[in-house]
Amino acid sequence: MRRPGTRPTGFNTTNVLLYEASVLAQLGEHLTALNAAARIHQAAFAALPRERRTHHLVDTAGSALVAGRSDQALRMLLDAERISPQEVHTLPAARQLIAAFVDARHKPSGSGLRELARRAGVPA
Repeated sequence: MRRPGTRPTGFNTTNVLLYEASVLAQLGEHLTALNAAARIHQAAFAALPRERRTHHLVDTAGSALVAGRSDQALRMLLDAERISPQEVHTLPAARQLIAAFVDARHKPSGSGLRELARRAGVPA
């Protein structure tokens, strides 16, 4: 319950963890970023706006790919695409990540990468 005269803010545990994962990824601490992302409660994540969830999944997929977890990274990208296909298909960070997957030496074992690349217009 809010105290009278206060305004709601976006400063809560979920947003702190989202920013923590993002900052850690930017600092190159990809495993720690993945651990921060794993601490986000799924119900709280599901309540976020689509765009916010999509951006987080793309960022976290990048950490997973760098950390050598290509299967996990692809699942995250496909989850992001289910949430907001147009974001994943047009967001520069997502398209760069899809291209990195295509060029990666160790590709994800599951299917879906070529189809994702095709839908996003990334040469496979």
